[in-house]
Amino acid sequence: MSLITIGNAGQEIGSTDYWDSEYALAGKCFVSINAGCIRLLIPELMFHIMPEIETGKKIIVSRGPWPAESRTNGLGMGCFTSQNVNTGTWTKSRV
Repeated sequence: MSLITIGNAGQEIGSTDYWDSEYALAGKCFVSINAGCIRLLIPELMFHIMPEIETGKKIIVSRGPWPAESRTNGLGMGCFTSQNVNTGTWTKSRV
């Protein structure tokens, strides 16, 4: 897959070619970080996850080795939602 171009405007995304990219067309979300802000781009194919995402209370981001994938560096993100914030469980994903 090809590179994604993002034109930054501080924490806002001024422009991007993500929406027409192979990633978006395949339904893959994309994370972009700039100016102290983590920005999650969600393609139209994944809009059905929006109701769950909107219940998010906290997000945990960690970086480090990812032995399960034999990688020396990985980024992990987890989200506490209204359904799991009181139980201490969280939804995990790897980027």
